Amino acid sequence: MRVVEVQGNDPEKIASALFSAGVCKVQSFIDEPTANALREEARALLNASAFTAARMGRGASITSEAALRGDQTLWLDDPRCTVGPAFLAELNALSQHLRMYLRMPIQGVEAHYAHYPPGGRYIRHRDRMQSDSARMVSWVTYLNAGWQPEHGGLLRLYDAAEHSVDIAPTFGTSVCFLSDMEHEVLPAYHPRLSIAGWMRRLD
Repeated sequence: MRVVEVQGNDPEKIASALFSAGVCKVQSFIDEPTANALREEARALLNASAFTAARMGRGASITSEAALRGDQTLWLDDPRCTVGPAFLAELNALSQHLRMYLRMPIQGVEAHYAHYPPGGRYIRHRDRMQSDSARMVSWVTYLNAGWQPEHGGLLRLYDAAEHSVDIAPTFGTSVCFLSDMEHEVLPAYHPRLSIAGWMRRLD
């Protein structure tokens, strides 16, 4: 399975990677001071108990079973977030470029902080569900300073041929992929922080 790597906030190269491989690893989408500010905001709001247990599914199938999905989240448009909305605006600007380059009907962006405590994971799934196909492109930016291999928490992506690739959640790394791509978060053995976002069409 091929992952195309891109340096910086380069919409044309990100779009090309999505078109050719379906997944793109982006280094330094935001600068280090911004990444540090996001990390500190996420940590402060986590310590203030602003995060809530994440759920998976839709409608009657919604569940918050920690064995299936063990993270806690806080949406970036929450009034308690002061740094997060600027990042959300950056994603929205990128989404409009991808809309043009890839001719996708992207009309909006949503994103949240995510915290996986030790032992947390997210089982294999797609972000674009059969019951809700609004999500078109998925995005994650990692905020983990000093992440080590023994900390686990890898993002594992699968292609249609069942080949897989693992990406470590290291500080400043972002991953962009088509939302119908299957993926999972392997168990983390150290607190794991990220921003997860989705470029979507309107319901």
